Amino acid sequence: MAELTFYPEAHPETSSVDGNVSHVEADLTWSALRNAAGTAFEDTGEFFNCVNITSDPTENTWQRIVRGILLFDTSLISNRATITAAILTLYGRDKSDQGLGITPNINIYSSNPESNNELRAGDYDSLGVIPMCDTPITYANFAVSTTIPQANAFVINAWGLLGIKKGIGAVTKIGTKNASYDVASVPPTWASGISATLQIYATEKGGSFRPKLVVTFSIVIPLVNTDTATDITSTTATLNGEITHAGGEDCDERGFNWGLTPSTVTDNDWTESGSFAAGTFSHGITGLVADATYYFRAKAHNSAGWGYGRLLTLQGASVYPTDLITRVTSITHRYDRGVYNMELGLGDVTAGFGVPEVDTEVKKSYEPKEEEPLRIFPDIFPTQEAYIEWLKSIGAFIPPAPGM
Repeated sequence: MAELTFYPEAHPETSSVDGNVSHVEADLTWSALRNAAGTAFEDTGEFFNCVNITSDPTENTWQRIVRGILLFDTSLISNRATITAAILTLYGRDKSDQGLGITPNINIYSSNPESNNELRAGDYDSLGVIPMCDTPITYANFAVSTTIPQANAFVINAWGLLGIKKGIGAVTKIGTKNASYDVASVPPTWASGISATLQIYATEKGGSFRPKLVVTFSIVIPLVNTDTATDITSTTATLNGEITHAGGEDCDERGFNWGLTPSTVTDNDWTESGSFAAGTFSHGITGLVADATYYFRAKAHNSAGWGYGRLLTLQGASVYPTDLITRVTSITHRYDRGVYNMELGLGDVTAGFGVPEVDTEVKKSYEPKEEEPLRIFPDIFPTQEAYIEWLKSIGAFIPPAPGM
């Protein structure tokens, strides 16, 4: 099993905000106040009211309800993991019950704000009514301090565990409400123009005062991608991979397998040990055979076992000759008045083997012309026999037809 602790982000947030939302309006019935659209929010201060009930001077009317919203980026929990336990801890700063005597309690519920990085007044009615904790914290037991962290812990029940999100991009969204009046839809005993409040520190306070969500879950094998090989030569290549999810704890090994067939991919193995979170990694390999196809995969290990990427292939680069020769493109035999001539058509200079000991620049200087076949070069081959011997050495000699 593994345990991770999550906090909302401090302002400016990118994925997990905390703060409060409220409806403020004079002379409303309790039902109208509870069910109205939100009118205000706060998400930048070092503390905020997570519960507030304020009465109106007009008899049996009300003017404010405040609810808290806390988001946690829980994407480090694999979507293949099983969550077994979780505790939300809020650190109380202040509480007051100014003459109402209603001593409001507090519990946690789901929330669904429009944005993950900022609150809006309309989020007031986004909180659920099914408790994520079986036991509300009473007003008397709600711990507060302005100097040292005072923890108020909510043990999340089975329903609440279902609300903890997992996997890439996951954000767990929790809200705070008064259970005895707000959720129960029961109006408190009215008194004119006074309020009751529970106040907690926001993540902007920092340090040990931040709201935190501690989640216990099963470790699963890492998720690994095999990426395309790079820097391929006839004998070397660079293998590339990525740990996309470490499985709930840092990996202790990562590496590659490679071989000439899928069934022999484990013939070659490279691993490195350490502490590896999600991220890319690479390794250079040598000793490849030119033109051969190799199968390879990335891998990573944690306490749950090995995770493997899919098999990919790479092909060692081909080896080509590098010597320059003049390519023979055609041979013409002529017999005129007892004189035999062999005419040779030459193409571009290209790669090949078997270059005679001649100056390639001289050979390149003779370009074939359409109107006149290119003939034997006396400055390169002093005799026709020498020229024919060279043609034979490169496999380009064609004997004349009988009778020529």
